[in-house]
Amino acid sequence: LPAPGRAQTYDPAYPVCLYVVPWGGGAYYDGTYQTMAQCQASANGQMCSLNPYYRGAAGPVRPNNQRY
Repeated sequence: LPAPGRAQTYDPAYPVCLYVVPWGGGAYYDGTYQTMAQCQASANGQMCSLNPYYRGAAGPVRPNNQRY
């Protein structure tokens, strides 16, 4: 039986993920990067991509007091 793989990490607070393929298998996503440049600096030949679960920056909530 193969060894259990590492869980994929898609943190919705971070917009960029690094696809990590370690020697011996067990590829996973490390979704903890703020920018593509930050990810690429750590990539070491691996692939960076946009996080499909990124929820975006939370902006201030403004009440809608308009009347029609």
